Amino acid sequence: MKIDTLKNCITTLQDIRDVYDGQLDASVVLKLDEIISELKSYEKCKSEVQMFDLSTKALHVIADVLSVISNITDWM
Repeated sequence: MKIDTLKNCITTLQDIRDVYDGQLDASVVLKLDEIISELKSYEKCKSEVQMFDLSTKALHVIADVLSVISNITDWM
């Protein structure tokens, strides 16, 4: 992953955490913090397998955030 893209991902996840902090469960905020921390340390270990796993975890957390902020489950 290119460094610029990685930095953009980190910034975006931090912005999501900051903007929706009051609406998110503590567990979702904790997951966001963990993923942000792992992304920041990614520059040290550049394993593609680790990055795939981390990307998958990030997508799951983003899905959790979207679920909370959109109340999509209430509409179903």
